[in-house]
Amino acid sequence: MSEWALDAMRWAVSSGLVKGNGDGSLNPAGTATRAEVAQIVMNYDERVR
Repeated sequence: MSEWALDAMRWAVSSGLVKGNGDGSLNPAGTATRAEVAQIVMNYDERVR
């Protein structure tokens, strides 16, 4: 993961936006499916906004 993204990813995980793969691991260099992005947006709307 890029150094500049660490704080943002820590915030996203701690606020419940991102939960990772089934085993809890993150793949920040991978690509996200449309469904995964939709889930992140829904999580943001429910938990942060």
